[in-house]
Amino acid sequence: TPVSTKTGVTDVTFDKTAPVVTLTSIAGDNYSNNSEKGAIVVVGTAEANALVSISLTNEATVSGTQQLTGGGTAYSITINGATLSDGTVTPSVTATDAAGNVSAAVSTPTATKDIIAPTITSKTPSASAVGIDPTSNITVVFNEDVVITDAQVTLQKGSDTPVTTVVT
Repeated sequence: TPVSTKTGVTDVTFDKTAPVVTLTSIAGDNYSNNSEKGAIVVVGTAEANALVSISLTNEATVSGTQQLTGGGTAYSITINGATLSDGTVTPSVTATDAAGNVSAAVSTPTATKDIIAPTITSKTPSASAVGIDPTSNITVVFNEDVVITDAQVTLQKGSDTPVTTVVT
């Protein structure tokens, strides 16, 4: 018999599209130092209301999740990275949408964990030098690359008057 009327018809939408997730930064500048190691903040975006999962790995793996709500697309996940070793930290971030679709894992940018302070391997003039021309250069060599965050440094020997100079 042919159907002449429709009753109880419901439209169904199938979501088979994986969400997109991005990773903006790890620890703000993709470097984790000693003061940040216990609370590394990872930020980015994902599909609205997705569950975002992240792991940070080098010799150890630490992880965290955040359920986005209220149509939100920005995530900020704080992870304790104290067990991570110094060196390159590789992320893996995924988002799972309400339909259960999982995004491709995002693994860039990587970050560097460096919680060991640099040491001085050599300096010129030596600490015991006397009669140094005040206009001469002072050279300090460290055991690793350093980032100068303050353009001035203060030098002082014992109780002598400190001298502040610009670092170039």
